[in-house]
Amino acid sequence: TTSVFLNSLYPGEETDDLRPDIVSILRRGGHLGRQFNPTPRRSLAGARPFMPRWKPGDGPFVRYTLPALELRRIIHEARASGEAFSLEYV
Repeated sequence: TTSVFLNSLYPGEETDDLRPDIVSILRRGGHLGRQFNPTPRRSLAGARPFMPRWKPGDGPFVRYTLPALELRRIIHEARASGEAFSLEYV
């Protein structure tokens, strides 16, 4: 999506907060080594502008899955913000 609002919420990557040894353990176990948690972005809206988020130029966008109910909710919220945006849904 091109929405700053939506990208500030999802996917909520928290990998940079993990210690390198934890990432290493995850990878050795066959895990991707990346962690995502959008919950703080939902509950701490005032701090959202200061939380890391993906922006164009940060490398490839990470595709993620949302339940249909959450997708409808965030699209409604993005529209209500008045921001013009596009969204690719596959």
